[in-house]
Amino acid sequence: MQLVPIDLEERFNPLRVIKNAEIMDKNRSFTDDGLYSERIFGTINGDDIEYNCKCGELRGKIFEGITCEKCKTTVERKQSVISRMGWIDLGSSKIINPLFLPFMFSYIGTSKLKKYLYDNMAIDVDGNIQVANPDESASAKEPLPECIGMGVTQFIENFDSILEVFHSKNKEDKKDIYEFLRLHRDKLFVSKIPVYSPRLRPVVVIKDKVITDPLNEKYVQIIKLVSGLQNLQEDRTILAESAFVNKIQSLLEEVNRFVIMALNGKKGLIRNTVLGSRMNWTSRCVITPLPIGTELDEVHMPYIVCLELFKLEILNYLRKKKDISYFEAMTEFNDAVTVFNQEIYDFMMCHIGPNGKQFLLNRNPTIAIGSILCMRITKIKEDITDVTMSIRNNVLKFLSGDYDGDVLNVFLTLITKYEHSFRKFSPKEFVFSMNDGKFNRDLSLTKDYSLGLQILLL
Repeated sequence: MQLVPIDLEERFNPLRVIKNAEIMDKNRSFTDDGLYSERIFGTINGDDIEYNCKCGELRGKIFEGITCEKCKTTVERKQSVISRMGWIDLGSSKIINPLFLPFMFSYIGTSKLKKYLYDNMAIDVDGNIQVANPDESASAKEPLPECIGMGVTQFIENFDSILEVFHSKNKEDKKDIYEFLRLHRDKLFVSKIPVYSPRLRPVVVIKDKVITDPLNEKYVQIIKLVSGLQNLQEDRTILAESAFVNKIQSLLEEVNRFVIMALNGKKGLIRNTVLGSRMNWTSRCVITPLPIGTELDEVHMPYIVCLELFKLEILNYLRKKKDISYFEAMTEFNDAVTVFNQEIYDFMMCHIGPNGKQFLLNRNPTIAIGSILCMRITKIKEDITDVTMSIRNNVLKFLSGDYDGDVLNVFLTLITKYEHSFRKFSPKEFVFSMNDGKFNRDLSLTKDYSLGLQILLL
């Protein structure tokens, strides 16, 4: 897998800068330049499809095609409200891009880097920073004692030399991280902080009380710190600026950690609400062996399962063929679930065609090539009591399965362009190994086949 970091400075939109730490104004409306600004993020509880110009001054389908006088862009249809991003602008100050912090922790060491960034700096009575003498405090465990407490700003200014010091001391296994940091040097330090859609950090307003996602508290603190940073006089000291920047960096690290925790694990957003959501045109079946004389990607599917997979096609067929309503067609369909219906069975066999109906076969967890296979339904079982799916023995190793009650997932592919894409996952494509071009031993005879042949040849 190749990581391609985005350039925050390049994506920054000056028309969507968040400056106000207050979520609501005196009129109990969301502030125009706050964390829930409808100008910046769109309607909080509205439809995912919106119409707006680039700056958000003109919003709604009524303005479609009209050019905004403020940003000079035309109001057009926006498909994804959730992708709209707000920004916090640090001005001339810079911080470490939070997305790169895990790599820096790994390369420099978590405890060392935190000492450099967040430890209190040694200062004299006049407020001047006291740099440690490396000859007096040098240690085998701390290659750069003079960097302790230097803060984010000074760390950024001295980053290249610090990186080279650790490069000379680190082992070979960290070479990739070093090259990664050097390659993306221009994206390491930023002055623009992205704030993602309120749809992912919801808010509830009950009378005079505002209940928001805990993450917003961190953003509010950052906005206040940025405001304080920008209000400093021109003759501000390095110490004063560093205190603000260090705290902003620390809060962003917490935000980043909070987001990762919200995404990771079984209860995380991706697995729980995206991958774990209900899907149409799917099924789960216990597997059994397929008779001889069939191809690698052939599958014989239960009658009951096919009724559900082809339900819409069956209802449409019954309505048109018998000139009946959908309600009447649904009644006949429900009867076919409990009593075998030859007419519906013949239609399903005609629907899958001579070449079979393509679908995806999956075994959880999906962790290796072959965990998802592109297969074909070439026959529907007539026995209504047989609810098992029959597959070839040779593909069992891909799925890490056997016939002791293993259950596999079925995903019907309905869109033609996806059918062409998924054909690369056919077991026929895996006959030759992608590693060395030789025969893929995962498709060799199973233990049962080998034992049967040995007995037969005795």
